[in-house]
Amino acid sequence: MSCIGNILSVAADFNNDNQVDLIYICDFNSTQNMALLFANGNETFQEPIISYGSFNGLQHVLVADVNNDNRSDLIFMHRSESNYVFTILLENGNGTFQTQNMLSQVMREEPRQISVIDLNNDKKVDIVMILKDECNVYVMFGNGNAMFSPESILSVGVKCSLNEFVVGDVNNDSYFDIVVYDHRSLHIYVFFGQANETFESVKWFFTTIDAQISKIVIGDFDNDDQSDIGFIYIWKDLVYMIYQYNNNSFSVHEKTIIKSTQGLHSVNNLFKFHIQFGILNFNCLKIENK
Repeated sequence: MSCIGNILSVAADFNNDNQVDLIYICDFNSTQNMALLFANGNETFQEPIISYGSFNGLQHVLVADVNNDNRSDLIFMHRSESNYVFTILLENGNGTFQTQNMLSQVMREEPRQISVIDLNNDKKVDIVMILKDECNVYVMFGNGNAMFSPESILSVGVKCSLNEFVVGDVNNDSYFDIVVYDHRSLHIYVFFGQANETFESVKWFFTTIDAQISKIVIGDFDNDDQSDIGFIYIWKDLVYMIYQYNNNSFSVHEKTIIKSTQGLHSVNNLFKFHIQFGILNFNCLKIENK
């Protein structure tokens, strides 16, 4: 199957054979189609099965077990006429989905980012999202039956431009926290998770950097058993700053400048990096610690 335009993809075991399968969605003959490739177990895949093709304007595709039946369900965010729609396809366990019993909810605004994670350690998948042109983080707690609670709204104020968020346990209390970056105010906002599906009042700190290209991450970058917030940005060179939470406040724990041998214009075009187990790997760059 030849694709035209952007490709969305997710990987999971969709037919319960303990093999990781692949789903990808792309434009094909002026429509968006979902192709399912079952893994053979020897690093090859079977011929793609075009299993569903009625969504248009797909923007986000996620996979999670939303009804606790140990099957990989699909979550779509897509356009339907003038609306943005959040749709769940429940998986049958044999690589097919319940297209006749789709669960859908209309959103009032276009999502910028959406994530599925068990925020409150109740073994049920929850949803976190930010919308374009809004200054709120929206949380919907899962009920374990493919249904979700009404939106809990976490506000960062007014006149903002929320770029992205990450989820992790920043203060080591075994509850997941939500960290969101506001490009307009140059602040990073942190909502500490609590019991009973609640969050503490927002805490924030100022990054001081107006960078067009930036990224936030969470990880234990110095192996001290405490999660840090990493803020990576381009300003002439590439810089990453590590923030730690101690004594009820955030402070810069480490700052590293990565000198480039050529002008930096795009993270994707000029270099590739990833963060894994606290180690940053870079190509064709010189590292200078400050």
